[in-house]
Amino acid sequence: MVSAVPSTPRKPNRKPSRHPSPVLSPYFSPRKRARLDSEQPEHPETLQIVQRDLILPESDSRVNAAEEEDNEQDDTTGRDVTSLTLSQELLYRLVQLKPNLIQEQIGDDPWKLLVAVTLLNKTAGKLAIPTFWKIMEKWPTPHALSAANKEELVNVIRTLGTQNRRAARLIELSRTYLLDPPSVYDVRLSRRVSSPRKASPFFPSPRSSLYPATPISHIPGTGPYALDSYRIFSSCHHDPDSEDWKNVMPDDKELIRFLKWKWAVLEGVEWSPTKGVVGPLTDKRLASLVSELERNDVTKQ
Repeated sequence: MVSAVPSTPRKPNRKPSRHPSPVLSPYFSPRKRARLDSEQPEHPETLQIVQRDLILPESDSRVNAAEEEDNEQDDTTGRDVTSLTLSQELLYRLVQLKPNLIQEQIGDDPWKLLVAVTLLNKTAGKLAIPTFWKIMEKWPTPHALSAANKEELVNVIRTLGTQNRRAARLIELSRTYLLDPPSVYDVRLSRRVSSPRKASPFFPSPRSSLYPATPISHIPGTGPYALDSYRIFSSCHHDPDSEDWKNVMPDDKELIRFLKWKWAVLEGVEWSPTKGVVGPLTDKRLASLVSELERNDVTKQ
């Protein structure tokens, strides 16, 4: 009987990648999903930040807990440990810089969201948000606000400007919300045309396109800002599988920053309000986004 001659297995022939190296991190990876608690980070407090600030369920977190996967990516990209550590630090900083918008806090209640965006429209948040909480304290339900004395409501929101028009709109939207409440099973055609953008060779101005149908399109005062806010913050509460936020291309600068952050943290990509997904979140793009969010934090202080 002839015994088999032992042989050394061949190593697979790997071709170098022509694409820019994406950010490598055991906590954010577009290739695998895993549980955050399976990792032992260098700084335990960083793990707490990631777990606290991610805004989708844990199963949707983009993480990579397999050590061999990291080694494989390091072999193909030729990156050293120092670069990997820098990427991790930038990612942890990115999570800490999550934009804090009132829409997310009240996204489970479409009526409250509509009241808030009515006050925020063309008004700084530092003025509109305290006023919103005053209204919620005095008129906490759609029924209460629909029956509010207009002059009393005008006095509460006077500091925001256009107080008579806003008071009338708040009362009207509350009445409509009671008589014809929104339902995810009954989307309505949007009456307003999408707000025009500056035309460019890459993104022509959508002057003739109607805004997509939504459950709140029939409520008075629901312009693009209100509809964008609803699709980003409220849709997921009524439909956990909804990814409608990925289709929103807002004009509002605060919504744009939030979506840039969310696309980067949850999907590992760079996103543009005019082009959509631009590409993988490389070190350069990550550092640029962190710098942008840090500047915004400074201006708000």
